Amino acid sequence: MVTTTNMSPNSHKFWHQEEEQRLKDLVESDTPLEETAQLLRRSADAIIQKTKRLGLKIPDSWQVRRQSTKGSFQALSWIQGLLADVKDMQQLEKVRRQVDKALETLRNTAAEDFQKNLHKAGRS
Repeated sequence: MVTTTNMSPNSHKFWHQEEEQRLKDLVESDTPLEETAQLLRRSADAIIQKTKRLGLKIPDSWQVRRQSTKGSFQALSWIQGLLADVKDMQQLEKVRRQVDKALETLRNTAAEDFQKNLHKAGRS
């Protein structure tokens, strides 16, 4: 009798030839990253890593997602650092205002960057 552990669908290591070919086809047809990940039952990071290993060009639309994710983690780290110094409600309110201001800046910057990337990709 074979026992199995609770593994997520995208926790398997090896790629079969059919999966690699399907990934190539999906990249070639400019399928969105999240959809590609869902279809292949892999994480978005695993899809990007395998695409690079296969020597395929990462679609521009995928690059925007990666930059956004990296920026999100940096922003969360910044907020975590601010919250570490909070000792009372007055300081918490000050941090909330700083975060609100930063979020407004990010919204404006993200909208501008998104438009630039659309234009570069020839989709505007």
